[in-house]
Amino acid sequence: MFHTAARNRVEALRDQLAMAEGFAQQIDEQVQRHTGAGR
Repeated sequence: MFHTAARNRVEALRDQLAMAEGFAQQIDEQVQRHTGAGR
């Protein structure tokens, strides 16, 4: 019971981390576009 709940929590956290990483990547690309960085 506890193992299943813990596994579900880990999977939910992984999903949230993946979304956060994607969001951070989008922000990074926008900042580079606006500042001209990354050339």
